[in-house]
Amino acid sequence: MTRKVIGTALLMAVFWFTPAQAQSGIDAWMTKAVNAKKAGLFDESIDALNKVLSVNARHEKALILMGRNYGAKQKFKKAVVFLKRALEANPKSVASHRFLALSWINLRDLKKALKHAKKASDLGPKVWEAHHLLAEIQLGFGNTKAAIKAEKKAVKLNPKFAEGHLALSMAYRNLRKSKKALKHAKKAVKLAPKMLPPIMTLAGIYAEMRKMKKAVSTLKKAEKLSKHFPRGLETVAAAYTLLGAGKEAVSLYKDILKKNPKHSNAHAALANIYFLMRKLDLAASHASKARDIKPALPDPHKVLGMIAAAKNDCGGAETHLRKAIQFAPMAPDLRLALGGILARCNKLDAAAQELQAVVKVAPKSKGVRTPLCQIYRKLKRTTKQAISVCYAACAEVGLSKNECAIPK
Repeated sequence: MTRKVIGTALLMAVFWFTPAQAQSGIDAWMTKAVNAKKAGLFDESIDALNKVLSVNARHEKALILMGRNYGAKQKFKKAVVFLKRALEANPKSVASHRFLALSWINLRDLKKALKHAKKASDLGPKVWEAHHLLAEIQLGFGNTKAAIKAEKKAVKLNPKFAEGHLALSMAYRNLRKSKKALKHAKKAVKLAPKMLPPIMTLAGIYAEMRKMKKAVSTLKKAEKLSKHFPRGLETVAAAYTLLGAGKEAVSLYKDILKKNPKHSNAHAALANIYFLMRKLDLAASHASKARDIKPALPDPHKVLGMIAAAKNDCGGAETHLRKAIQFAPMAPDLRLALGGILARCNKLDAAAQELQAVVKVAPKSKGVRTPLCQIYRKLKRTTKQAISVCYAACAEVGLSKNECAIPK
């Protein structure tokens, strides 16, 4: 056989057999990559995908999986690079748009996330995950009605999707549509009876509907579900506190402390509850323990300050509250409390300064301008700022400028 014939035969062999062999290799590498991803072996999956992409740089599934691997590794910028390449290979890829939206959420660019989520929803009308993601992003933007529209599509396609019903419940709560919120919360609990968020949401809705017995009994179920999970128990205890179920909250926080005597949040919470119960010695004891365990926690200092104020110890109250503000300078409630105490102690200029800071930090905060206006009147402060604050305080309670008592 001549050299020319041999060369032609080799060329024909390459032409006819290499593509099949290459595809076989790609399939094997893809299988390895998928299995490694499922096992959490992201680097191993990436190595296999690099082999696929070295043969076919526009392999859509490999590019998407590469993006998902980097997302799992919290390397979202790299994820975006590969997912964009996947879109270049197939601009109508629902998965590419969906995972790009997730990546942009983690990169805190919600506008881009919304753009890709909308695209995924439009391109994949039967992909419930795409509609659910769009709903979550719309909720993040405060577009409640748009979120409901998207989530309804998700649960219609997947009626047993508990998180979808939970999202609808939360959205209807935002719109103050309690009956619809209750319906979807119950559905979520029925579909996922061992998930804590649906049960907590259901309890919250009962509370908003002033069905307190049902709210507390629902929290009992959450408590039972969380008995082996300290964070869950803490969440339930906090909910009891918000419902005014002080005895249940105290009991649960005590259980938490039995397991972990140095649980600073539990001590701080008990300090708050006992202060509201006017059991000042117990409140001081738990606040001191919380402070000693975690000195930078502002709540214990606040409670100690309020206890001092209750005992007419103006100096002690101011010291503790200023310590709390040191650790949470942007918390308006701390400055509001300090301003109120300073006003009671007849330190009006200092009180005005604290309340002015609240207006600056939280300009939409209601309930601060009225006491500030009262201080301005006592100080006979007639500046434009003082008069403006008083007019705003009057407007909050429905009084016109003519009816408003301004400083003179």
